[in-house]
Amino acid sequence: MGGFSTVTPPGAINTNVSIIASISSEVENNVANINAVVSTNMNYPLSTMAATLSSINSYSANINAILSSNVNFAMSTMAAALHSIGTDSWQIYINGASIMAPVDLQARYKPTGFTIYSGTVTSNGSSATVNVSLFSVVRSMVKVTSVGGSNAVLNVYLNGIYDATGDAVPLASVTGITGVGVYEIGQINDIPFNYINVSWTLSGYSPSFTITVAAQAMV
Repeated sequence: MGGFSTVTPPGAINTNVSIIASISSEVENNVANINAVVSTNMNYPLSTMAATLSSINSYSANINAILSSNVNFAMSTMAAALHSIGTDSWQIYINGASIMAPVDLQARYKPTGFTIYSGTVTSNGSSATVNVSLFSVVRSMVKVTSVGGSNAVLNVYLNGIYDATGDAVPLASVTGITGVGVYEIGQINDIPFNYINVSWTLSGYSPSFTITVAAQAMV
């Protein structure tokens, strides 16, 4: 019979068996480390994943609140924000494009009534200041409900207050009041003052007037 020759099959590993055994032993010795690396990076423990998802779920209320506040923005909040800007128009954003929608300020700001002073006066004096910076028109009156003394006369003045100095200057007045009644002081259009007050002077013997000074204001 003829002799046999050694043939290495295509793709076969031409490596000494002793070397393979050594490599296998090395792999076996490090199997614990290999399993740990695989477990940490590839086979992510379900218990850890569950804990992470549970943690996210615990913040769901906060996440929903943030989304609601910033994505589904409440119209009432938007209206309050735009109102506080103090402009005469609404600014609306649609897909990044802004649209200016004019608004009738007088429709938004109805006439406002307030009391400037109420009490009994027996000598010359003045009231505290009232902020009218939001308004351009102020109309005022004085209501007298009782009069005391002899030959008592009352004069009432509506004043504007200078911001820089605090000095008061008369804008309108009603004078020569001697009895109970309602008396118009006057109306100021395009008022150039941020603050107003009222002042009064009295004459006669032991004069006493119980009064209410009221005003109506508009933008």
